Amino acid sequence: MEERYKIEFDSKHVFSEIKGELFIGGEKIKPDMRKLLKEQAGYLESSQIYELLRATITQEAAELALSESKEWNHVLYAKALKYWGDVFNTMIKKLQQ
Repeated sequence: MEERYKIEFDSKHVFSEIKGELFIGGEKIKPDMRKLLKEQAGYLESSQIYELLRATITQEAAELALSESKEWNHVLYAKALKYWGDVFNTMIKKLQQ
């Protein structure tokens, strides 16, 4: 693979759910970390910044897809933006369970 197409990310901070179990960096979340993340997710969800982020992501995606798109790539970008907002929201909800 050419260097310019290489995607780098910090995999030890990647959140995932596998068969109802939550993982960070490929390792199951330990009970003490789960408790901390649950508290933080609850705080984040009840914060004004969370609502601002959710509303802004939805608004920007809708405007781009419905009003500002001049070509199909703009619509695809808007769908990706909306998808990321849904991923973010789902992650917060999963952490609160």
